[in-house]
Amino acid sequence: MLIGEEKHDYMDYDWIGDFLLSMRGVERLDDLGEQHKSYRLADRIFATVSLNPDGKPTNVACKVDPCDSAWLLRQYRGTIVCYQRDGSHWYSIIPKKHVPDEIVRDLLIRSYELTLTRLPEGKRKRILNGK
Repeated sequence: MLIGEEKHDYMDYDWIGDFLLSMRGVERLDDLGEQHKSYRLADRIFATVSLNPDGKPTNVACKVDPCDSAWLLRQYRGTIVCYQRDGSHWYSIIPKKHVPDEIVRDLLIRSYELTLTRLPEGKRKRILNGK
């Protein structure tokens, strides 16, 4: 049995928006409407959150290192390849499947770090120095 098969209620991921905004240099984009939030670092989106009408996350997408992707898909039924984005780097986390907060938090941090390391050196230094 995969992790997540035994649990069918939604995970409470209400903390995600505040967590992402607590990362240095992150901005939230609301340009796709109230039910879709994108989070970017400099000019690059590294996470998106889709919300139901009650404001609860229904899908969290983030960048994943391709080296981690096979493990992630095998381990957690609540993760899927995000084909509407680059399928080799983007994965979705579905809250109705059990993916522990610690794993979601780690994936979001890794997505942020992947994006940060790919920024030009000048932008990266400004972000890390809080400017």
